[in-house]
Amino acid sequence: MTTAATSLLGLALPVTGELSGTWGDTVNNSITSLLDSAVAGTTTLSTDADVTLTTTTLSANQAREAIILWTAAGTVTRTITAPAQSKTYVVINKSSTQSIKLVGVGPTTGVTLVAGEFAVVAWNGTDFVKIANTSGAGVFTSLSASGTVSGAGFSTYLASPPAIGGTAAAAGAFTTLSASSTTTLSGGTANGVAYLNGSKVVTTGGALVFDGTNLGVGVTPSAWYTTSKAIELGNYAAISGSATTGYANISNNAYQSSGSNWAYKITDKAALYSQTNGAHAWYYAASGTAGNSITWTQAMTLDTSGNLLVGTTTAGAGVGFTTKVAVDAGSGYGPLFRGGASGAAYECMDCWNIATTGNNVFMNFYTETSPAGRGSITYSRAGGLVAYNTTSDYRSKTVNGPVQNALSKLAALKPSTGRMNGAEADIDFFVAHELQEVVPSAVTGEKDAVNEDGKPNYQMVDKSALIPLLTAAIQEQQALIESLTTRLAALEAK
Repeated sequence: MTTAATSLLGLALPVTGELSGTWGDTVNNSITSLLDSAVAGTTTLSTDADVTLTTTTLSANQAREAIILWTAAGTVTRTITAPAQSKTYVVINKSSTQSIKLVGVGPTTGVTLVAGEFAVVAWNGTDFVKIANTSGAGVFTSLSASGTVSGAGFSTYLASPPAIGGTAAAAGAFTTLSASSTTTLSGGTANGVAYLNGSKVVTTGGALVFDGTNLGVGVTPSAWYTTSKAIELGNYAAISGSATTGYANISNNAYQSSGSNWAYKITDKAALYSQTNGAHAWYYAASGTAGNSITWTQAMTLDTSGNLLVGTTTAGAGVGFTTKVAVDAGSGYGPLFRGGASGAAYECMDCWNIATTGNNVFMNFYTETSPAGRGSITYSRAGGLVAYNTTSDYRSKTVNGPVQNALSKLAALKPSTGRMNGAEADIDFFVAHELQEVVPSAVTGEKDAVNEDGKPNYQMVDKSALIPLLTAAIQEQQALIESLTTRLAALEAK
């Protein structure tokens, strides 16, 4: 029985019951050794002639080798014909004088390697193509110009009269090329930037487009204002600056269409970061139609005094304070300081007042459109304590008289003992809604309130609000004690 072979590398395919007593030889000679050459073997071609690679199965052949090494030293381009099937070759042209061409049986167009060029070549299903290559000597088969061109090495390769600066076409290779007047390419893309592609061929197209002022990478530049200079990156991103003023911008889906106007590149949202005269500003815009003007909202500013302004363009949020950081939340929620990712000991926020004399102010609290002071957190240097202060100036309130019925109110309170959810120890406390029934000013929130997600909005207690009641109760109690003491003394004197 004749042993079958694989279709691509021609390796043995022995079947059950075959090759009795010769199995090892077949594996070694018709599989292992051939696979070794297919992975790392070299076919050396040293004769200056066209070659068709041998393709015998179950034995060594030229087409199976991984590397094709051309070492001949001719001057005529030679053709190497390989099987028109799936295969990858490393092709090395070590000749310094001639080109070689690898084609598939058919024939196919194939690939050409100039003198000194090395390449990885693969079958793509219909033809051989280069995957990667090194540089080699450049060869021109046809080259023409409308003016005189001169260069070193022309006399060796140009016919007489020469093709360049002459009247008849001729082939030639050039090491230096120069022109004394404007040279026009008949091919390529208008405004396309010429560059070398992966095959080292000079190429123009939509990858790089320069309109004389602005450069587009993968896109044609927008109609930027005359004093703007921009690099556009695809359909969205752009880096731009002014030839006459001091700004520099990074924009998303936006281009400067006139002196101070911006327009949408495509229909979508837009954003802008701008540096002007040392200041930094961040803007955003809602979705708009391509080509329409953009109305920016300034989201954040870092001004030249080092003030960081969020949601406002005025230091101190426009209320007259001198601040380094101002945040105006508008109708939304204010800033959130979050921490604890590395452990509970890591603080969410620090307040550091470096003054060494006087009482240090850490924070002030205000309400109303024109700020009215409501409290503060300070350090009392005399007492050595941090004070949590509530505004109590006589000018900020109306005094109606002393607290009445303090003892009866105090007797109505219901202090409890228990444990907060998630806590580890019992504490003494007031239940908020019970305390609210007696001292409403000491409690914030409503009983059983929930937020828009149905989660509890917990009531909170300010125990310091009980101090006036406790003080009045002690006074009432002291007055009662003194009255009883007087009465007792009178009884004992009888």
